[in-house]
Parts: sequence; structure tokens; C-alpha cells
Amino acid sequence: MLISGIATGLCAAFFSALSYLATRYFTHTRGASSTLMLLILSHVQMGAVSAIALPILLWSGHLTLPPAGQWAGTLIGVVVIYLIGHTGLLMALRYSEPSRVSPMMALKLIVLAAMAMTFGHTPLTPLQWVAIGFCVVAGISLNYTGGKLHVRSIIGLAVGVMFYSVSDWNSGVLMDELGMSRVQSPFVAFFLIYILAGAIMTPLLLFWGSRKGRDWLDAVPFSFTWLVSVVALYGCFALAGVVFGNIMQSTRGIISIALAAVLARLGHVHLESLTPRSVMLRRIGAAVLMTVAISLYSYEKGRLDRHAAAAASVPPR
Repeated sequence: MLISGIATGLCAAFFSALSYLATRYFTHTRGASSTLMLLILSHVQMGAVSAIALPILLWSGHLTLPPAGQWAGTLIGVVVIYLIGHTGLLMALRYSEPSRVSPMMALKLIVLAAMAMTFGHTPLTPLQWVAIGFCVVAGISLNYTGGKLHVRSIIGLAVGVMFYSVSDWNSGVLMDELGMSRVQSPFVAFFLIYILAGAIMTPLLLFWGSRKGRDWLDAVPFSFTWLVSVVALYGCFALAGVVFGNIMQSTRGIISIALAAVLARLGHVHLESLTPRSVMLRRIGAAVLMTVAISLYSYEKGRLDRHAAAAASVPPR
């Protein structure tokens, strides 16, 4: 089970890193409207795949969706917030290399910690504060590896980190509302999210889509790698737990930097610029620190959750 969890977790991280490169390729080879075009084309594609996959999943698992009134409101909120965050991520990748953007998405840790304290009324432990400190130091370090980030990339990152965090938080609420097992509910929620996202994006094809087959074809690498990364991540959650899955996913920053080094030396400087070894080593160090931060925070959260569950299972005297 653990080996399968490691395999699916690394698969999720690897394909997540590839999806960032696919985004960079699409937006870098097109004009100013490329970010919005990729957002629309890819979600129409992923929505179509999800619309096929969900009935198969429900049929094979003998599952029935609960009444829509129980979960539709949360689903709409999750999708709208997610699309805003995804727009920010695409904008960040248009103006900065994936090897810098990918590790910095781990800054979601800070937002999720703030939400846990504010809405969950959960104080952070000393170990979690250490993890947040590591995350901040790593983020600042990445900003200055290879020059300051483009201001639009910083704005995109801020939007992506903030709205993705809120979307992640509410995705957990959606899974609870579906009332299925911890293995089934993530996949059902995932397909519902992308079906609705595709439905929202479809009318926008008239204004910001494309009639060029080449544009649709070039959007496929992102759609494919993004879908595989999320499905593999949920598989890791099911096999090894959410804590372990988050730790494995955080390795995408290190993977992105390794891919950047290979691509730059192969001459693909339109995707990743060639940087001195010292800069690359600093980026790797910052990405490793981000991974350590998420590992510490996730480990501590898992420990606290287990402790709370054990306390709740003890009958009152």
C-alpha cells in the first residue's frame, strides 16, 4: 500500500510539473489573450472527459449522488473560486519560468494555516509555526533567484495561492456533503468540479475561444497532464492518506527545477532560461525547504487529527 502511495504521489508531482511546462509553452507562443484562451479550451476538454468518466465511476461503484440541494451550492462556490485561482496560476506561468512558480505554490500552506486558525479555531503548534517560517524563507529566496519576479507573475501567484487555498478548503466541505467513502468522494467531487467548470467555459468559446485546430491541439498537453496529476493525487490520498499525499505533491517544486535544468541545456530556452549553477542550486535549496515545511506541517496536522479522533472515541465516564 505504501509503495503504491509513493508511486501515485510521485506521479502526481511529476505530471503537475509537466502541466506547468505545458502552460508555459502554450502562453509563450501566443499573444496577450493566450492565458484566457488556454483556461477556456483546457476546461472544455477536461469537462468533456469528466462528463464521460463520472457516469462510469458511479455505475462501476454502484453509487448514487445525494440530492443536488445538499451539495450544489458548495460545488458552484468551489468551481468559481478555483477558476479564479487557476487564472492567476496561468498568468504567473506566462511571465515566469515554471521552475520558479511551481515551488512557490507551496505558499498555500500559509493561507491554509491562517484559515485553520480563523475558521477552524485551531491554534498552531510550535512545529507548525516552524514550518510556516521555513515556507516564508523559501518563498523570499525563490523571488531573488535569477532576478526579481515579473510584477504580473507576482500578482498571478498571489491570486493563485489565495484562491486555490480557499478552493481546497471548500473542496473538503463538498466531499463531506457527498456523503461517500473517503476513497469515492474525492473522485466524484473532482469530476463534478470539472464538469461544471467545462460547462461554464463552453459559452465563452464564442468570445475568447479558438476555431484553430492547432490551438485545441496545443491545449491537450496541459489538459492531459493536469487531469493525470489530480487523479494520481487523489489516488495517493486513497492509498496512503491526505498527509502523505500532500508531502508527495510538494516534491513537484524539486521536479520542476530538475526538468528546467534539462530543458535549458537542451536548448528549450523559451520554456526555461539557462541559469548559472549557483542560481539553480539556490532554487533547489529553496524548493527542498518548501518540501520540508509542508512535510512538517502535514505531519503535525495528521498527529493532531489522530489525537482528536482518539479522544472522541473514548466514551464518557
